[in-house]
Amino acid sequence: MSTGSASPLLTYELSDQKNVCNHRHADIELLYILKGSLRVKVDGEEFKLSVDQMMIVNSQHQHAFHSNQDVFYVTIHLNYQRILSLLNAGKVFYLCNSSIEDKQEYATLQQLVKDILRTAGDPGSSGLEEQMGQLKLIDCLSRHFSVTYSKKDEGSRQSNNRRNEMEDYIQANYSRNISLKDLADFLYLSPPYVSKHFKEQFGVNFYKYLNHIRLNHAMDDLLGSGLSVTSIAMNNGFPNVSSFNKWFREKYSTTPHEYRQKHVLSNSRQALHAASGLKEYLKGILEKTVADPDAEQPDVSVLSAALTGKVPFFKYWTKVINLNEAATLRNFNLQEQIRALKNDLGFEYGRISNVFSGELRILGSSAHRSINFFNLERIFDSFMEMKIKPYLVFDPVTDLPNLGIDSSLDDEGKTAAFITLFQSLLSHLINRYGLKQVQDWYFELIYTPDNESISAAFYYRLFNAIKKSLQAYSADFRAGGAGLPIHYSAEHITCFLKQWFQQPYPPDFLTLYSEIQSYEEVEGEQAVRKLLDAEYIQNRVKMVRKILQDIGCGLKDVQISNWDCSMSRLNVINDSCYKAAHLMKNIIDCYGLLHGMGYWYALDSLSRSADMPSLLYGSPGLLSRQGLKKPSYYAYAFLNIGQSSYYLAKDSHSLITSNGIDNFFIVCHNIGSLNHQYYFGQESAADGTVAYTGIFEEEAPRALRYRITDVKNGFYKIKIRAVNETYGNIRQEWIRLNGGNELSNSEIEYLRQISIPRMKIYEIEVIDGTLELETVLSRNEIQSIRITYQY
Repeated sequence: MSTGSASPLLTYELSDQKNVCNHRHADIELLYILKGSLRVKVDGEEFKLSVDQMMIVNSQHQHAFHSNQDVFYVTIHLNYQRILSLLNAGKVFYLCNSSIEDKQEYATLQQLVKDILRTAGDPGSSGLEEQMGQLKLIDCLSRHFSVTYSKKDEGSRQSNNRRNEMEDYIQANYSRNISLKDLADFLYLSPPYVSKHFKEQFGVNFYKYLNHIRLNHAMDDLLGSGLSVTSIAMNNGFPNVSSFNKWFREKYSTTPHEYRQKHVLSNSRQALHAASGLKEYLKGILEKTVADPDAEQPDVSVLSAALTGKVPFFKYWTKVINLNEAATLRNFNLQEQIRALKNDLGFEYGRISNVFSGELRILGSSAHRSINFFNLERIFDSFMEMKIKPYLVFDPVTDLPNLGIDSSLDDEGKTAAFITLFQSLLSHLINRYGLKQVQDWYFELIYTPDNESISAAFYYRLFNAIKKSLQAYSADFRAGGAGLPIHYSAEHITCFLKQWFQQPYPPDFLTLYSEIQSYEEVEGEQAVRKLLDAEYIQNRVKMVRKILQDIGCGLKDVQISNWDCSMSRLNVINDSCYKAAHLMKNIIDCYGLLHGMGYWYALDSLSRSADMPSLLYGSPGLLSRQGLKKPSYYAYAFLNIGQSSYYLAKDSHSLITSNGIDNFFIVCHNIGSLNHQYYFGQESAADGTVAYTGIFEEEAPRALRYRITDVKNGFYKIKIRAVNETYGNIRQEWIRLNGGNELSNSEIEYLRQISIPRMKIYEIEVIDGTLELETVLSRNEIQSIRITYQY
């Protein structure tokens, strides 16, 4: 079926075809299974879609379907050029496949597809309603499933760009009489070079590929238009009908005329059957919609908990925080802010990297190669004074060059050279701080999968040597890693961990890292996935947990050692209430899945951009350079309220804990949804001029209701502290002062005093052993709720 436009945004049809041969097209195709199951093969990779599952096949990707059972599905073809125009984008790619991932946005996408089908089957619906449904579908895809590209290195960039240029040229000119020389002239290259390069990239010569493209377009005209075979041949670039027949017979073993006669009749019968099925299916959707008029609104949620079954509560988010590179910590002006974080937020470990940095001058001159740990001592001494335990990160990519280890050495030689210096450091630390202290530190070795200079085999060898050195002093030392990116494929993670846990010295803990810019292999390119999935971190951690279980590993200590939510280091998001809500949401989501979650990073003063003139410049620290508390700081402060000993309940917005007697603590958030303007726009906030309010969806306030049973009857004091766009928002208060860069000490102190959470206090009475309360949060608001029994 078509939307009826000359150039429709989308077309859709219902089908029960069990087998569809390999093909490609410019349109983006969305598949949604209504009955049975369908195996979909895309670019050589096969997926099984079952009822209510869906996936997207992107523009120009080869795909085919087959099924061994009765199947019923809808295909929606999205006009790629119109989507680019709507989104003002140069290239759009979607990662959408509910058969291999689970996130809430798929339910929204399903409903939007059903709404489009319902509108199509409703004779009373208007064209405006139909267009709105289509735009909502595109908007949902763009906000939650979109991807843009970034090339891995200069070599692959040139190669992939050239392939794209050749593809684009042929797609734009296939209907003309073009030659290899025309393509070579377009690329400013010689025909022999283009001929060779084309064969390497596409596996066939230029003319065979060109006629393959012509055949694909001709097939659309053959089955979808009333044009004569001669007209189809000429319109699609074939020099004459004989040439068209020759290439057509070579691929399909029949003539175009015979193929049309056979398939048009079959397709007509199928269309009638599909139209009938569509009518019945739409009737079912409409009946279901009418039968459920009292469904709870999506902006209201209820979380219930009972004061029974005491489950110990673990504040895993306070285990570690990132304090950046060791050399930056030589600045003793930072100690006051680090001490404040330790005292107020209770972080146990400070994670520092690049401990062998040349700036620390550990190695003497090349003539004597003396070792001097004085600068490291000053850092660790301050840690001991502040009662912060070091979490040391070693990365062979940077450490080996810093230590002057010859890159031409084999793996055994490099390992021996590194361990010599590592053992010197270790013995020095134990002698200075004592074995009991140092064995309680963390020692992490990073592995960078995309860096070809460090192989997995060398990583295993080096880690074995490090852990062996540690255990020579005490079996209580903890060594682990490997800092694996959570976007890494399940297959790669499984393979890496299997081999690692078979080593003589397996890890004591596993670390992962997450950044909003995650790299995934798509068509051989290194793609940048701009994550729109609110449950992405949680889902990937669950995946890693399952991998550990499947390979028979009982490792419990899994941590995200490094995580962030913005697509660049300097981003208005980092100073905003959205950041606070994002932190609280992901910490709640991952409760029970992780032993540590090291936020990147603690202070704006640790940033290499700390010399920027602006008061706030989008750095991810919890405190500004002046020690002003950002909304993200309050996210951690709220999570730490009270003396909770027991976990009671959680959902996607809230966490309820208790002291085990008569006091309860709730933290909650209402994270906003970023729209496609944020993901397709420029997001740097260094100049502070980004239109923050324009990057969110319009969303109503969210009401959160709580019901706690088996509590003591009587009166309870309810104290609510809230941070939102109006209260506790340092960025908003600074803007009210005209966003000035040259503020006096008194003006900075004024900001400190007014940028605090709002507080609300009231009482409720419990008479039946059930405590119930409700709170309302605006977009990106966070709250802490302390419930105290009144004796």
